[in-house]
Amino acid sequence: SSEAYHQRPPVILVHGMVVASSYMHDLGRHLAPWFRVFIPDLPGFGRSSKALNSNDEISISQLAIGLHDWMNMVGIKKAHFVSNSLGCQILTEFTRRWPDRVDRLVLQGPSMDKSRQPVYKTFLALASNNQNEPASLSFVSFRDYWRAGLRKAWKLVKEVTAYRIQDVLPNLKHPALFLSCEFDPIAPSSWVDELSRRKPNAVHYVLKQAGHTANYSATEKMSRCILRYLLIQDDDQMRKAGRETFHEIVAINQTREEAAKERSRL
Repeated sequence: SSEAYHQRPPVILVHGMVVASSYMHDLGRHLAPWFRVFIPDLPGFGRSSKALNSNDEISISQLAIGLHDWMNMVGIKKAHFVSNSLGCQILTEFTRRWPDRVDRLVLQGPSMDKSRQPVYKTFLALASNNQNEPASLSFVSFRDYWRAGLRKAWKLVKEVTAYRIQDVLPNLKHPALFLSCEFDPIAPSSWVDELSRRKPNAVHYVLKQAGHTANYSATEKMSRCILRYLLIQDDDQMRKAGRETFHEIVAINQTREEAAKERSRL
């Protein structure tokens, strides 16, 4: 019934860099039986691309303000939030500014690994990640980049590499689930684990056989973790399982690196 639907807690999905809400629709469908799901296009992107001109300035803070204004407009006072990539930086800034509007956070593939701060390294990581994602994501990305325009995209890349999420997270007290992915060169598990250790009240869990945009390419795995975290809230058990998986992935990656070195010698 309509009344039962409106009693469900709201969950807001926050998209990443330039790609807008459409690549999060499948994740939203997985969460919809339990939550009221909202997936806005932030100002300047997707169907909100005309909210900013190509010459306008753009920043993480500006996008956080846009999310806040949108919440006020649709009448959401407080919500759980789920984000991917750049969306994690936006949510971090949003939570810093308006902590009373946030319940629980899910930060998947938070950018940007401090070892990749130079812009050229960001592009190398993005190119490397394309091998781990389905081809259909390229179509979705191309459409959203076309809508936004290259000038806005370039400005946002510089913002992503400048915003130091690792300096803000330690001051946030909200419960947060950090999701890293086994095949993510943009936000590797070691980086996400470091972030989770910096933040109070955090859980880190690794999604196996998944790339940077797990919300699109590993939707079922990611949705199961989100439902467990937001509904069951067995944080200690998730933290323990996540720690075991993380050590397993670290060992696997070390083996891969050693094998790659051995092949290069041959």
